[in-house]
Amino acid sequence: MYVEEMKRKTALLIVFLVLATNIILSSTFNGLILDNIKIDYTIGNLCIGNAIRVTTDISDDVDPSLIQTDTGYMIAFQSREDIWVTNSTDGVQWSSPVQVTTNTSSDKEPSLIQTRSGYMIAFKSSRAGNYDIWVTNSCDGVQWSSPVQVTRGVDEERSPSLIQTRSGFMVSFSNRSGSGDVYVISSGDGVSWGNLTRVTIDVGGFYLDGFYGTSLIQTNVGYMIAFTSTRRDSVDYGIWVANSSDGLVWSNATPVDIRLDWPVGPIPGDTAWQIFPSLIQTCEGGYMLAFYSTQFFNIGVTNSSDGMTWSNAIQVANPFDQYPSLIQTDAGYMIAFESGRTENNVDIWIITLAEDFVKPLVSVTISPSNPTTSSNVTFTVNATDAESGIANVTLYVDGNMVKTWTTEGSHTYTGGPYPKGNHTYRAIAYDIVGNMAEADGTFIITVEAVSVELSWWIAGVIAVAVVVGAVAIYFVKVRKT
Repeated sequence: MYVEEMKRKTALLIVFLVLATNIILSSTFNGLILDNIKIDYTIGNLCIGNAIRVTTDISDDVDPSLIQTDTGYMIAFQSREDIWVTNSTDGVQWSSPVQVTTNTSSDKEPSLIQTRSGYMIAFKSSRAGNYDIWVTNSCDGVQWSSPVQVTRGVDEERSPSLIQTRSGFMVSFSNRSGSGDVYVISSGDGVSWGNLTRVTIDVGGFYLDGFYGTSLIQTNVGYMIAFTSTRRDSVDYGIWVANSSDGLVWSNATPVDIRLDWPVGPIPGDTAWQIFPSLIQTCEGGYMLAFYSTQFFNIGVTNSSDGMTWSNAIQVANPFDQYPSLIQTDAGYMIAFESGRTENNVDIWIITLAEDFVKPLVSVTISPSNPTTSSNVTFTVNATDAESGIANVTLYVDGNMVKTWTTEGSHTYTGGPYPKGNHTYRAIAYDIVGNMAEADGTFIITVEAVSVELSWWIAGVIAVAVVVGAVAIYFVKVRKT
């Protein structure tokens, strides 16, 4: 009950601080638009899409667990003290939720996987008195089996994370018998569970390992667990990882040193917590970690090639969003999360992180086409990007930067007059994830030609001058004779 009260107080504090911050700082922060989640910050070549609302019930929908299935996507989540699931073929349109559990007790924190024969969900439940870990199965995602009890601790067990292994199933969880440690337990068939293994050792329960989440994955070389802990200073929660080659013997935990690359700094006097980890191994063999940070209360993402050194984290959501669930998709990545960004309740949302390796399109035209020393030159720069969008486009004339724009479309700059001779121009465009394209060319400035009318007028003046001169010379000779 203490944990649930802490979550409720945390949620209220978040809402209060976010609303207050919005009033003080308005609705935008250097590219972050709070209302419709347009974010101009990237990790690698990933661009962040708009948020899509998955659930719309008047009750709070929380604790999402997202997977990619053979036919699309599925999310398990908690609502009204029970577990529910919803499906989508495209990640945009989602089905009406199907209720998984119907017990009068409290069922929370689902962890969903697709198995070789259907689906399985691990979750914590108070149906046996204390909160323990339970699992349920389904062949079709609609009809679910009676839950099977996995753990029987004397204290609350929480934060389950379920995987299917080569030989069965494994669940990580936290806080067995009040020790404040992370454990894993395995099963060959998903029914009989045993081989309880202690991953972390916290003598006295000071660190509360896994209290705000565990995330278990099978890697190319074994297993990895990300979990929350206060072991750095016994006060502030951070994320740590441990590895194992067999799931039985685990390495000493190492911290994920997350360097926050936020557009807005932390609340003055606050030390940011990093909690609710969601860890995956990517198709390229590296790792990506989504988490919730109390530095401006939003979701961040960081990645690593080796699971030891992690990139600067970027934010991928707005201050109403937490409890991320990260997966890799065919087109990039997808994150499900809970959010109170609309109305007065919390719903499930998703955002996509798409890979963008396509260069923007940029072109330059000049007018007039044959400029002279007495005319100005207008440069029209067109820059577009259909993937992540244009970050900026800069025009150079004769190697000198003359103008930068930060929106896509058509832009003009007028310069000159320029001296006689050859001149160069170049436009360089970057999209939001850093792809670059350029367009360049030359133009020749000539001396303005004298008009025909002016030529005839000058010729006439010269002719008159010649005649007058000739007459004057004549009269001079006559006078001399």
